[in-house]
Amino acid sequence: MIPRIPTLRTTLVVCLLLVLSGIGFSQSTLEIKFRDGERIRLRDGKLKDLGGAGLGGIAAPIRALEAAGATWRRPFSLSESAIENLVDVARQRMPNGSYDLNLVFELHLPPSVDVSATLESLRGSPVIESATLQPEAPRGSVAPDLSSLQSWVGPAGLGSGIQTNWTAPGGRGAGVKALIVDVGWLPAHVDAPPTTFLGAPYDVNNPAYDPHHGTADLALLGAPNDGVGITGVISDATFYLGAASTTTNLFNIANVITLALSNGFGPGDIIALPLEVSYVGSALPIELHGPTRAAIDMATAQGVIVVTAAGNGSVDLSSAPVPGNFAMDSIMAGAGGMPLGSGERQRVPISNWGPPVDVQAQGELVVTAGYGLLYMGVGTQEYYTHLFAGTSAAAMITAGVCGQLQGLLAASGQPPLSPALMRQALVATGSPQITAPGAPVQHIGPRVDAASAYGLLLGASAVISQITPARLSIGVASESLTVQGLGFTASSVVTWNGIPLATTLGTPTQLSAVVPGSLLASSQVVSVAVDNGGGIVSPALPVTVDGPFLGASGQGAGVLRVNGSMGLPDHRVDVSLNTAFSIDVAPISPLFTNTPFAVFGFIGVPNLQDGYSITGISGSMAFAPCPADPLNPNLFTFATTVPLGGCQPAFMASGNPWNVVLGGVPTPLRFTLQGVTVIGTTAIFTNGIIVDVH
Repeated sequence: MIPRIPTLRTTLVVCLLLVLSGIGFSQSTLEIKFRDGERIRLRDGKLKDLGGAGLGGIAAPIRALEAAGATWRRPFSLSESAIENLVDVARQRMPNGSYDLNLVFELHLPPSVDVSATLESLRGSPVIESATLQPEAPRGSVAPDLSSLQSWVGPAGLGSGIQTNWTAPGGRGAGVKALIVDVGWLPAHVDAPPTTFLGAPYDVNNPAYDPHHGTADLALLGAPNDGVGITGVISDATFYLGAASTTTNLFNIANVITLALSNGFGPGDIIALPLEVSYVGSALPIELHGPTRAAIDMATAQGVIVVTAAGNGSVDLSSAPVPGNFAMDSIMAGAGGMPLGSGERQRVPISNWGPPVDVQAQGELVVTAGYGLLYMGVGTQEYYTHLFAGTSAAAMITAGVCGQLQGLLAASGQPPLSPALMRQALVATGSPQITAPGAPVQHIGPRVDAASAYGLLLGASAVISQITPARLSIGVASESLTVQGLGFTASSVVTWNGIPLATTLGTPTQLSAVVPGSLLASSQVVSVAVDNGGGIVSPALPVTVDGPFLGASGQGAGVLRVNGSMGLPDHRVDVSLNTAFSIDVAPISPLFTNTPFAVFGFIGVPNLQDGYSITGISGSMAFAPCPADPLNPNLFTFATTVPLGGCQPAFMASGNPWNVVLGGVPTPLRFTLQGVTVIGTTAIFTNGIIVDVH
């Protein structure tokens, strides 16, 4: 903690206390990640290739390092089989979103070994995905500023609407488990709730050790509602703590997350990571650390809400020199200002910003336990501050709001929100970010509003997140729609350009509706919304009715099938990785028997406005692109019965009807297939099928 020169702001003079945040790099420990698919494990202190490939040609340098005194270590407490189970669950939900933590190892080098030369030799190996200096201990994101009171629980706009929900059943988080991973805690603080510690304690000799930081974070969530000190957002929740760094595991966050998952964390529970990591001199979100990001993805895949801090680097995350990707379903919080500070709902200057940031919460002048100045009783166990700040504070307030909403849902007998729906609820109902006149827009999102979000869940408003299918066929007798979102009630009606459809309530997050054939007679883009009555209508999403999927119910040039299925009602067929599958086209009329035809494919899923445009690309196929559409490199010719100029098909078909059995696809991939034949100058399509290989 470094004292700064007193700063004058409005009429107040305060002493700024700054905790330097960030993570440097160890100069003697490397973090090695072998490529997914390898079977490299640690046995008797040495690396063994269980796949029989002999460590991919790097056995000699690895044995030389071991002979020189280098040692290997797994950075996880769980067994290899337990980690494998977590990886499998994550990959079922997010095929490209998680990598195998069993292939991450720490390599501790003795002083006699040249670190740079070792890194260079390891990075050149085809079996090693990454070799880096291991980050040093995680540090908290603290940046105190001006004083205030406990305004963060107050009404929406200035606060986050938390206090309004405290009187409702579940409004204090009963039944919710909350894990906080942090950099230390004061012993026996009077505003610390009972906690369970996961794993080893924090290394008190680590320079990043800051017991005030963890105490401040814990109190924001769990300070008892007892009339002493402050009151935490979810004081009735069950709390767990985990050390960001220990004496044996310098970067322990991923390990703690996996321990939480093995201790029953699941849907409805919360993990808060009020931490940041330093890369290229910038303080950035902790999820950019590969193993931590993978563990976050594992947690969100199991329905756990994970809230991370955007970091106090004052950088644009869309262009910052970041070393990797962000977690897929975490909720990232930026630091928003207050009237006496940086300006209400404006970005606090230290906060990172950009598209990865989902929401903001109060990030300056936050009253909480620890540090002192506001109140200093007998010993540090009675210290309080009014200067807690930065994205740590914002992340903890956001995590508290998430826990409060899950507690409210549990008390009313409703299922918990998924990570994606929680993010959508917070963004849809938050108080809009404010940008000062003439200032650049630096996105940190809306300020979380617990009261409005709860109103959404009660049906006071409605939001659509997804409509399936979003592309319907012309001329069919009827189509079924599944509408997912928030705020649905028994009074909710799905509307089609304002026309009410026959609607059935499944859950408060899902409706089903039937579109009659009379509304499917022509190509069109339709606005689909949800009307809750009383003038409460959700924002609309588009649904397209067009020709490319003509034939889904038996019209068109023929019936295209994958594994014998047309993929109705949403034109989608799932195929398992490395499993053979069949594709066939059968004519429905003698007119098309032996008619020349082709099956075209698209990498990804065709955009709803243009059948040849691709969105959501998630892989690649080793088929030559077809110049029939030079603007779309993702179009390929899958099969054809006649040569096509310049288009190299993957298969030559013998005629129509036609079928082929393919071997398994080894990588997660999404592609779309559609057959077409030409009679004169008229192209007649089969149905289309989206094939999800995972």
